[in-house]
Amino acid sequence: MLFIQGINKLIKQEKAETTKVAECTKKTEPKVQEECENAGQIQPKLFTPGPLLTSKTVKRSMNYDYGSRDPQFIKVVKDIRNDILSICEVQKGEYECVLIQGSGTYGIEAALTTAIPKTNHKLLIIANGAYGIRQQKIAQYNNINYITIDYDDNQVVVAEDVAKKLQENPDVTHVSMIHSETTSGLINPIEEVAKVVKAFNQNIIFLVDAMSSFGAYRINPKEAGIDYVVASSNKNLQGIPGFSFAVVKTDVLLATKGNARSLVLDLYDQWQGLESNGQFRFTPPTHVLKATKVAIDEYLALGGLPARFKRYNNNQKLLVQKMTELGFKLYIDQAFQGCIITTFLTPTHPSFKFEEMYNFLASQGLVIYPGKLTKADSFRIGSIGEIYEEDILTLVKAIQEYLKSKGVSLPVSYN
Repeated sequence: MLFIQGINKLIKQEKAETTKVAECTKKTEPKVQEECENAGQIQPKLFTPGPLLTSKTVKRSMNYDYGSRDPQFIKVVKDIRNDILSICEVQKGEYECVLIQGSGTYGIEAALTTAIPKTNHKLLIIANGAYGIRQQKIAQYNNINYITIDYDDNQVVVAEDVAKKLQENPDVTHVSMIHSETTSGLINPIEEVAKVVKAFNQNIIFLVDAMSSFGAYRINPKEAGIDYVVASSNKNLQGIPGFSFAVVKTDVLLATKGNARSLVLDLYDQWQGLESNGQFRFTPPTHVLKATKVAIDEYLALGGLPARFKRYNNNQKLLVQKMTELGFKLYIDQAFQGCIITTFLTPTHPSFKFEEMYNFLASQGLVIYPGKLTKADSFRIGSIGEIYEEDILTLVKAIQEYLKSKGVSLPVSYN
């Protein structure tokens, strides 16, 4: 009872503390900014799919240290879990939100290796890019029995193909796929796939990697028939990298006790720890969690998912318009294009060198995604994070300047 009273007292102090932190950061930020500028470290604009550009408020929030077992920090963790459930439009008790240290891949491996028992299982992985292939590697490392449906990285998943595969493999117990495949930028039809999976067998567990779609695209797992939605802090919520999370149907999660192949990636035990005392089993990334809570508060205050999608979608549409005006060609069919990241085919002009363009843009504080993951010779530009339409225009103008500096005639050519 005394402990609970102590928590309530500290919670009441949070607003005052937040004000104190804000005053502190206002004093320290100019000095930090000056030091960064003197060191030539001006914050660049990141046109990447995450980690991405965060707001100044999110950055400032990391200037304050929290104890991992302090009641105020425990409240931060609880609030994040509840906020994520709210974004998914589900209630606690029907679904649970489990936070876990590490990048999105940690979350995916935790979900797969907790969801799937050590025996009597068969996983179907639906892959059309690097992240589906990564799930296959996870399955191999953890001795998970799996089969695949493999598409080219510019092809969208077709629900009818999944239905056919299940008919051919009626012993499938789990199905996993990517929602927003950032290899190319396409969006897969998770609702359509969920429908055919559950129509074939209601007991099949359906897991969705929503890493780069969560928070921008509506995902209601209860409505769609999805058992696991896995995402991370540093994508569309515009938080800091350092933790991932799984939104899991409660009765499904309850059935996974003892499944895990790893101590630290045991999603069931992690959930039990969070439920029993509100704490992580092992040291949590305190600054990351606090900063992401601030990012979520901003997200909700600015209109939540509809507003976030609208801004990202406007960014992406403007990017495509301006880049195609320069002659750049898109890699995937626009019918399947998402608003997260866009892949452009590399021009064949001999003077065009992607590495040179990347460095040219970086020298102007404009960072695009280096390298390619697609089979085709291409490059990618993100449209998410704390960037706006004026930033897109600045980027495209700089790309045009690079092309002119190399003597590449416009529109760019493809032989």
